[in-house]
Amino acid sequence: MLWAGKDVTSYIVAFLAIYGCLSLIETIRRAFGRRVKEGEAKPFVSILVIAHDDEERIEGVVRWLLGLNYLDARGRPNFELVVVSAGSQDQTPAIIERLAREAPILKAVAVAKGEGAYEQGIAICRGEVICLMDLAKQAPHQVGRAVTRIFT
Repeated sequence: MLWAGKDVTSYIVAFLAIYGCLSLIETIRRAFGRRVKEGEAKPFVSILVIAHDDEERIEGVVRWLLGLNYLDARGRPNFELVVVSAGSQDQTPAIIERLAREAPILKAVAVAKGEGAYEQGIAICRGEVICLMDLAKQAPHQVGRAVTRIFT
């Protein structure tokens, strides 16, 4: 693969990451695709968002995710939101920290460039199901539709 160049390798890695996420979402959809019966417990879900220099859209994405209507039997949110700022050089970490102070279900993490953003984010997640959203590799509206389907 070395002869193909760095661009081709990047495209292949991005394709495999997207394919893996779509496969995971399809597996989750199949597992939880049936409607939850009255009195039956819903799984606790962790939504892991990886952001890198996304100050122009991170607040909108996070606020939309915080507004999801996925509640437990007591009417409290049955999910957590973990947002990892992966080596951002802009205001992304500050925006995430500000939003985390406003919403107790949001956990903000900042990692330096080159550190394992995925690994550190997954280590924090407590959910039975983890939904991964990488803003650099996926369009937020596509992942949003998948998240909505998981929660309904």
